[in-house]
Amino acid sequence: MNFYSDDPEQEAIFQRLRAVGGHPQIREIHAQVDLIAGYRLSQAERAPYLKFHDFITNPQPSFISTWRADPKLGRWYHRLVNGVLGDVQSTFGCVLYHVTNIQRMESAIEGVIAKLDKSILGNVTVGGGDTSKINFEYQAFIFAYRRVLDYLARALASYFRIDCNSFRTFDRSLKTTIFPSVSAALVEVHRTRLPLFDFVASEGNRKSVRDKLAHYEAISAGFLNLSIRNGQLVGGGEELGLATGHTISLSHALDRRVQDLRETVKDFLYTFVSEARKLEAQP
Repeated sequence: MNFYSDDPEQEAIFQRLRAVGGHPQIREIHAQVDLIAGYRLSQAERAPYLKFHDFITNPQPSFISTWRADPKLGRWYHRLVNGVLGDVQSTFGCVLYHVTNIQRMESAIEGVIAKLDKSILGNVTVGGGDTSKINFEYQAFIFAYRRVLDYLARALASYFRIDCNSFRTFDRSLKTTIFPSVSAALVEVHRTRLPLFDFVASEGNRKSVRDKLAHYEAISAGFLNLSIRNGQLVGGGEELGLATGHTISLSHALDRRVQDLRETVKDFLYTFVSEARKLEAQP
């Protein structure tokens, strides 16, 4: 902890906090809490956020300096910086956390099924087994996934001092901006990426999985089916095995979702940094 104050009483309090915070037992508690409840993105996952951080600090852009110096503009600074480095980054970690839990449970189920004598089944397919925990994690995954996109839209729109809280309508919010070269580049990214997210973004009368979950019904992650060929989840929000007749694992389906989200965040942040740097370099 780094504290300093010209007020002797405040400085004494800060010094006491520093001493207590640095006590070996306190540090050990913090270390144990990190092991129990902490979650950190890998260095590779952090790359887009580190690039954004470098842009806003090395050197600090003029618009950031202006925002920080003016209390009336400070909210845009916090919405952009904390939005990307806090809200988006931490919620992307939330998405990964839920997927990891699903993968762990699905792998454990596969291990149990592997011990089954398949000859018992013959030509019969048997459903059953309580997979509620996977449903819970899947539903949380869907909500976290959409939050990443909405937080990203809100944060980047703040660069233009525009209020926006929906990824789906991000392009409409940026129709007219104070920095058209930057907004045009971001709108193009949005145009190419939006079709990937129809499962969390409704359009017209078509309700997304996310909206159905939020307002209408508790959509499952799938139902366990055992057959002589395999034992996997089918149906559910990802419609496993329904579209092609070939069932892939839920983990595999969600890995694709995560890759789409990862690349989308990266594309938006890299595009933003590139275009905003160009603007900053202009006289």
